[in-house]
Amino acid sequence: MDWFTCLILGGLAILCGGVLLCLHCLLFGRGRSRRQLAWLTLALGGVLLVQYGGGAVLARYGLGWRALPELFLTLAGGLLVPAVLAKSSRMIWELPGEEEAAAALGSLCGALAIVAVLGWGALGLLFGSWTDRVSEWEGQKVVLQDAGIFRITGYRYVNALVHGEELFTWKD
Repeated sequence: MDWFTCLILGGLAILCGGVLLCLHCLLFGRGRSRRQLAWLTLALGGVLLVQYGGGAVLARYGLGWRALPELFLTLAGGLLVPAVLAKSSRMIWELPGEEEAAAALGSLCGALAIVAVLGWGALGLLFGSWTDRVSEWEGQKVVLQDAGIFRITGYRYVNALVHGEELFTWKD
């Protein structure tokens, strides 16, 4: 295995540990902290449902998210995931009957997951294409998105939130 595969698998394992930590805190937590964690988790679930569930429905009809809604949903998810993990990492210390070692391991896993999510988010913001523009091509409105270095993809214009099917790819 190369280093990139190991990095991805390690990040996924840490994130799975963070999910388990969150579920544990939701199941066994009590009071105000549990309500706050439940609301944060519900908000995160809503964002993920709109981003990926909505994306799947749009793809079924030959549509896709435009750059600005995709950026907004990605940033919302990128802010909610660390918030949920941070709340879970603090909350595990408040749970009755938790061993100190288990609480420390849960907090460590949550902290590592926060670092992983923020790191991947920073890479996505740096190297992702988060802009598109509307232009004319052969007499019709098209949405142009940068798809890499010296590569632009043109999609049929639909509205400000979604674009239509791919019409062309320009490579230099």
